[in-house]
Amino acid sequence: MHRKSLQALTGKLNALSPLAILFAAAWGEVVKSVAEVEVGGVLKVEFKDGEAVSEVKEKRVLFSQKILYDLFNTAPLNRFRRKKKMQVVVSDTKSGKAYKVAGKDAEASALFVGKRIGEVVNAEILGLGGYELEITGGSDKQGMPMRKDVSGAARKRILISSPPGYRPKERGKRRRKSVRGNEISTEISQINTRIKTYGAKPVEELLA
Repeated sequence: MHRKSLQALTGKLNALSPLAILFAAAWGEVVKSVAEVEVGGVLKVEFKDGEAVSEVKEKRVLFSQKILYDLFNTAPLNRFRRKKKMQVVVSDTKSGKAYKVAGKDAEASALFVGKRIGEVVNAEILGLGGYELEITGGSDKQGMPMRKDVSGAARKRILISSPPGYRPKERGKRRRKSVRGNEISTEISQINTRIKTYGAKPVEELLA
């Protein structure tokens, strides 16, 4: 049998099949959502090298990323959302007092992210005009401390024998602990600083 005759016969048989009849009756526009499909309906699936006709046996609605985002951001669930905060503690070596910079999360992130322990920054963006702060340390959201002798911003598990991160009861004792490197990232929730240069106004007045 010639190929053309075989193709013609196949086409006639397909046209007479119940599936093809259902397809001819139900076929419409391109389907973009499961809501547009009914159980028992017929769909044509197009591939790169051909097409297939299938009958819908079951429907399942999947949560899309947008649905999950909208659900997560509804008012009753707002309390579960994590808010990224970056607290700055300013130590005054003259008075021995420490102050917290409140409500300056965005400014603190812009000023400190990428900086390392030991660096000195201009604190004007924090409302401390004329002041310079030296970064002395910090900790991440899980309370893991930063260490000056560990490079980078990632959390690492290392052997240590002294603070921060481990305070041995016996001299020379070492233990493997998780710590943060000496570079500040967005994962850091508290930054410890000390005043290096004083401004014209007292720090207690500016941070009261």
